[in-house]
Amino acid sequence: MQVFTSTYHPGSAPRPLVFGRWLVRPLAMTLLPVMIVALVTALQGYPVLGFLYYGFPLGMGIAWVWTWYVLHTTLATIIVGEETIAVRSVWQQAERETTSPNWELLFDLRHEKAHLTMSLGLQSYDLSLNQWHDADTLVKALIRVRQATRG
Repeated sequence: MQVFTSTYHPGSAPRPLVFGRWLVRPLAMTLLPVMIVALVTALQGYPVLGFLYYGFPLGMGIAWVWTWYVLHTTLATIIVGEETIAVRSVWQQAERETTSPNWELLFDLRHEKAHLTMSLGLQSYDLSLNQWHDADTLVKALIRVRQATRG
């Protein structure tokens, strides 16, 4: 069994810290338009309190939902067994009590120069190889598993 980690792997950071780190960029992207429109509205002499009253919670809600989605879909770890593969998202990896991995068969594997697409069960994953530590060994291990499941 081989374990490969991505550059997104949270290490030993607790879930609230991981969520907070990933929330910064979406929060900035959703609240920046609110602030710009509030500034322009205030400079024109119109009331802005109502706009801010609804704009901030809406922006924060969108940022929170987006962060939750990204943490659940971004891969942090790929575990390669003899004939099966397990993946763990950033959110799963940040759990204190790790659950046993969900092993899946590798149905399809497509490898290009710096890109890899693999299908596990009913899910497909697109991987940028520059985001994975020891990417060459990862590709070789995935090819080995694919060949083992074909035969």
